Amino acid sequence: MQGANWFVAWHKDLAISGEKKIELPGFGHWTIKQDQYAVQPPVSILDLKGVYKRVTEESANEEEICRVKAGSILIMRPLLQHASNRTTSGRRRRIIHIEFSNVKLPMGLEWAEQIGKGIWPEAQSFVFSK
Repeated sequence: MQGANWFVAWHKDLAISGEKKIELPGFGHWTIKQDQYAVQPPVSILDLKGVYKRVTEESANEEEICRVKAGSILIMRPLLQHASNRTTSGRRRRIIHIEFSNVKLPMGLEWAEQIGKGIWPEAQSFVFSK
């Protein structure tokens, strides 16, 4: 969106991108965003315990500002409560949202993009391990 400079309120990333819509128990709130299906899966699919810095109970209610320089990458767990202020530089903000997971989705539901098919067919030998 040209000239967009918006505030993003506190939230958690609860939706994943699926290849097609399949009604399954625990998966709900289906939408289509940018010609791609999005669904809220069970929390167990989003809760990547031990993958990133753990938040202790003592620090769970503390706000921490993560300043990211232009061209940098911020990696976080989807269930981390986060927000974003308007940019102060007057430049456009660009966000690339990539979902990494080693979870196989159930009963025919597939990730919209996955290694070995779709956008990364040449990367078939790359595997995430638990």
